[in-house]
Amino acid sequence: MMKRDVGDMLTTLIRTQADREARETTAGAFEELATLGAAPLRQSDRHIALDLSRIRVFRNLHTFVSLLAEEVIEQCAFGAADIMVRRKVDPRLTPELAAAGLDWVTIYVRLDAAEGLPFNHRSFGLRLQMIFRALQTERWGGALFPGYFGLQSPEAAAPPALLFPFHLHDAEDPGGHYYLVEHSRPGRFLRITIEDADHSRLQLKHIPHRVVDQPLRRSFFADIFSTAEKIHQGILHDALNHRAEHVETAAQLPDFFAYLKQTGLPRVQQIRFTWPTDDRQMIFLEKSDAAALSESLGMLVKEIQLLEDPAVLQMLAQGQTVEMISGAFHIYCDVSRWGACLNVSFDEIREKQDLADYLAPMKALEAALARRPRALAGVRLFVIHHATAEVLGLLKAFADAGCETLATFFVQYAGIVPDAYLETLMSLPPETFRFYGLQKMESRLKLGGAYLLSRQFTPLDDDCAVDQALADEAPDFLGAMRLAAGHFFLKETASARLANRQMLLVEDGGYLAPLLNRFCLEGKTIGDVFAAFRLPLTADDGAMLFSDWLAPVFAGSVEHTKNGYDYVNEVVQALGKLRFPAASIAVSDLKRGPEAQACAISILNAVESILHRLGLIFSRRNVVLLGSAGAIGGFLKAELSRRLAEGSLCGVDIAAGNGAEGGIREVRTLDDLESGVLRNADMFIGVTGQSLLQRSHLEEILLHGRQPAVFLISGSTKTVEFADAQNYLQSLRDAPDARVGDRAASVDFVPLRDLQTGILQGYEVRLRFTDRPSGDKIIYLLGGGMPLNFLYYGIPREIIDEVMAQLFCVSCGLVRRRRAGDPLPPALLAVDREIDSDADWLVGEGKIF
Repeated sequence: MMKRDVGDMLTTLIRTQADREARETTAGAFEELATLGAAPLRQSDRHIALDLSRIRVFRNLHTFVSLLAEEVIEQCAFGAADIMVRRKVDPRLTPELAAAGLDWVTIYVRLDAAEGLPFNHRSFGLRLQMIFRALQTERWGGALFPGYFGLQSPEAAAPPALLFPFHLHDAEDPGGHYYLVEHSRPGRFLRITIEDADHSRLQLKHIPHRVVDQPLRRSFFADIFSTAEKIHQGILHDALNHRAEHVETAAQLPDFFAYLKQTGLPRVQQIRFTWPTDDRQMIFLEKSDAAALSESLGMLVKEIQLLEDPAVLQMLAQGQTVEMISGAFHIYCDVSRWGACLNVSFDEIREKQDLADYLAPMKALEAALARRPRALAGVRLFVIHHATAEVLGLLKAFADAGCETLATFFVQYAGIVPDAYLETLMSLPPETFRFYGLQKMESRLKLGGAYLLSRQFTPLDDDCAVDQALADEAPDFLGAMRLAAGHFFLKETASARLANRQMLLVEDGGYLAPLLNRFCLEGKTIGDVFAAFRLPLTADDGAMLFSDWLAPVFAGSVEHTKNGYDYVNEVVQALGKLRFPAASIAVSDLKRGPEAQACAISILNAVESILHRLGLIFSRRNVVLLGSAGAIGGFLKAELSRRLAEGSLCGVDIAAGNGAEGGIREVRTLDDLESGVLRNADMFIGVTGQSLLQRSHLEEILLHGRQPAVFLISGSTKTVEFADAQNYLQSLRDAPDARVGDRAASVDFVPLRDLQTGILQGYEVRLRFTDRPSGDKIIYLLGGGMPLNFLYYGIPREIIDEVMAQLFCVSCGLVRRRRAGDPLPPALLAVDREIDSDADWLVGEGKIF
């Protein structure tokens, strides 16, 4: 009974003191963040600001406290008497503790309190961490060390003790311990006394103290200071290189990311630091001596301590912006990309672009949209296209035209998807927008690399069967694209069937439309097709014909490219017909004229940029142009004839005429070239969509070519243009005793990167002859064999705007006709050949088919 009365009296005393302390805090503020000692300065529904300017950073604090806790637990193992542990404060390890006036830290535990500590050693360590974290704040550290925090206090007066009533918060603590922290100025030590609340011998009424009534923390991040140093060095490096952002990933900071994922941000994949240009000079010019933290490093330590707090991570996960103020710095944190990206922006709130921002500059597309309001209302779209600003504008146009859902599978040839695009895409509502893509896994052993589903876009199921199939089967780019895009298309179509909605496919490259038509015409069942695309069967009967399953909801397809047009035409040639309408803008006047010219210039500009990186000039190249009579090839031929002042140009095209038109020699096949032309060539540009450069041609070049380096450049589509050459080079790399002709050789693949940006520009294939090193060759596979114009900015918006408007109009027209009961027939229908941009007939209706 006496024990309970004493305990109750002590608890009442502590709670009364805590209530008084709480009334002294800022009126109307949120409950302060537990270990930061900073109440919000201002807040709105989506924004909270915290001033941590008066927090003093204690370096290596976690390490010091962990060692202290370990010593106490070791002493508890003896269990024979009260415990007292004294640890020296090393000015080199914890200079701030020494500067506060401490030489020692002492912990005193009576036997009855010490007996349970080994069984609760983790909780004990966390409580010590909370105590020392609190001492970094002016509110609590200033009470014990007023001079260190620049506060006024009578010299003769002893500082009040700090009482941490952990037993009032921890239901798991059967012992009911509280911790009393005192600073002895004369002795230059900190005393921490641990008492059993029910057996306390301390007369708290006679000990001046303040109650630190904070909720318990269940975790702390150990390596705050070293993590801040790594980030600081990364920021300095990028700022020195005139960049305005620095990105950290789990591979660079595995422990910190593991902590964030466990504590409140389970999907975080990167931390993106950004700063305005003016901040570069401030970071470079700041000065500090070896014993003190620089302002920017101190700021980063506080930032990590802020992100260490579960309450802060919860705010971020809920979509709030958390602003941290530290002296002259204002740091804004928020989470984007559905939790995958933690943004840390210095001095400016992060700029966020809306999808409408990408449509606004596209006046032709805007006008087309204005003339067709709600043209796609209720339709579900599946789009396969590139991740460009103009495609984002097209997606906005589709959405504004009334699309019910919009799933996009991005085609990525080369270059990167800019962060600005990802931020916009991942801010869109997932119930309407879904995004997918492939991630190429580059390899020095395999030119084609390998492909997995990208983790940059819509979150994927952990057991996604497509990902496993991509890993196991390692298909080429086209195979990987068809497998992955087909998988998600069928998922979207199954959903459309349940909702009784129409599906429309809009694609750039002929990935799915040829397969869908072929499967239907060949009598495939849904069991066959679902198995091919790694989808489990739904409630539908697996023996049901795929054609019968798809026809009620599938309106047809709209194709963008000539290559895709050709893939669909192959189905027509093989099977005599199609199952669904396949409209195409690929051979329209706009595509074959202005766009083809812009594409040609874009390809050559990309080539020239890489040549300059290698110290070479375009005008001295000896070029063989594959596809010289095509739309893009014709413009390439004209532009090359102007640029090659000191080189040579020869065209190869099945449609080439005889002779040398315009002084340029053209032949129908590579075999028709004189051997001297092939041996003297150092650049092959292909825009045919077929693999014309065969093994025999490449062997001729390697064995008898006069140039030490040869460039292979695709301007057509996918990895088809130099597929045979690439496969041959790969076979040489894989063979244990590689031979070119009758000569022994060895092959290595070396990545070619832009020295300024680090972007992968392709591969150097280094071939060495063991018997004659003077004949060694380097084959440059620019863009990795994919269309090179996508490595940089591609075709300018002024042209692509008009192309996207045409693609949009045809899509709307196809849907309009189906709804009007006058659908387009199941055939390949090209704009400016059979139909116009609104999918209406050029010839009298119904007279062609």
